[in-house]
Amino acid sequence: MTRIAVFGYASLASPESASNTLGRPVEFAAVARLHGWARGWTLAREQAASEKTFARADGSVPRFCLGLNVVPAVDARAPNGVLIELTEAELERLDLR
Repeated sequence: MTRIAVFGYASLASPESASNTLGRPVEFAAVARLHGWARGWTLAREQAASEKTFARADGSVPRFCLGLNVVPAVDARAPNGVLIELTEAELERLDLR
């Protein structure tokens, strides 16, 4: 059987958050660092196509939300996170997130 793992960082490194996304209890396979990469606020997503939305203080929901991402970076400090084992079908749940 093929084993699949993803690098989880930020809120995905929370067992509760990962479990909510995957729909099952999650135990992390390992603590990890992603060498050659850095965190950056470089991901814009359309909220209507996302698992969750974020509202402003007045209750209005902006069309787009800026998100934390990882980007290639040679000289940056490697982000810390976790490895999460999952199935190919569960990858689709992560795509929605």
